[in-house]
Amino acid sequence: MITGVRENGHYSCSECHGVTGNPPITDKYDKQSPILAGQNYQYLRTQLNHFKFARRDTKEMANTLQDYNAEEINQIAFYFSQQTQTILPFDPTIDTLIHSATEDNLWADKGRVLYQQGDQSRGIVACQSCHGASGEGDSHQSIPKLLAQHARYVRMTLAAYKTGKRTTDQTLDKVMRQSVKNLNDDDIKYLSAYIQSMVVAP
Repeated sequence: MITGVRENGHYSCSECHGVTGNPPITDKYDKQSPILAGQNYQYLRTQLNHFKFARRDTKEMANTLQDYNAEEINQIAFYFSQQTQTILPFDPTIDTLIHSATEDNLWADKGRVLYQQGDQSRGIVACQSCHGASGEGDSHQSIPKLLAQHARYVRMTLAAYKTGKRTTDQTLDKVMRQSVKNLNDDDIKYLSAYIQSMVVAP
């Protein structure tokens, strides 16, 4: 199922996310595919069903899951949740937000403060209050793991919540929109750099 394309689909899972759910960082496409390896099963299953029923829409995922039944969706979610997440070499010069390694480290340092502490003076809540100090998420509440997720994808996701483009997760959507509404572009850049810099435990 991971490598195949169904009748109404455009892509296989592996074409964009890799066979193990560890896609490379790239600037060759309009969007960055997220890491799925080791993601929380419940969150993955929920999002796959959002895509299947067009509640969450992207041109890349349009119709891709249309021909999969509920059990197959569950199997795909379980498969990726059981894969080992790997850290791939990061070259900031191939990020669409081109910058140096020195800048990336500086952004990550600033992002760490926002992630761990928030900024009460600006009404910014610490990300770790929901996603965990290590970015592990919460499988019981369908809160995704953020640990070492690609910065470009995180930037895209935070921007989508901020602009109201992503609205598929009901209560969690409201929490995210409230959480990101006071983030500026630099805050998003810093948080994304920090999240990507998180280290996967051996």
